[in-house]
Amino acid sequence: VADIKECLGLLRDEEREKRALNLNHLGMVYMELCTYEREQATAHAEEARRSLSESRQIFQAQGDLIEAARAEHNLGLLLMRTGGLAQRPRALAQLASAQRCRRGRPIEEWETLGSIVELRAMMGAPGRMAGDQQLIDDVDRLAGQLLAAGLAERGLRCRLYGLMLT
Repeated sequence: VADIKECLGLLRDEEREKRALNLNHLGMVYMELCTYEREQATAHAEEARRSLSESRQIFQAQGDLIEAARAEHNLGLLLMRTGGLAQRPRALAQLASAQRCRRGRPIEEWETLGSIVELRAMMGAPGRMAGDQQLIDDVDRLAGQLLAAGLAERGLRCRLYGLMLT
């Protein structure tokens, strides 16, 4: 955390992209700290949310929708991991938003689909919620693309995502 904060302090105002990337990394570090420093989890989650939100805003302002979607994905993960039951629908909406921007980019899409499937499994009744059939179709389509691209491990894991929803 200290190293990333020091790096952020050294960046010039015009280095917005580097600032956004470092803020995204800082948000991820704070998210992980929620697991290891439970007594400070609420403060860490708030710092993660703030860093990831600022990263997303910078990327959106620059028109970099792919990196903005990465920050959106990470905000969804944060809610999924720290938000509790009441925040799961909001986390799902954030992950779905990230997924729309990441479609067509197999690795990024795979990351987000995996998070969506994991969250759907946590929410219960997998395969029976509105939108689950589309999710199953997306998983199947992506698994085929990954396998065709020679990314066997990811393709097979993607197939597993489909099984988790049925």
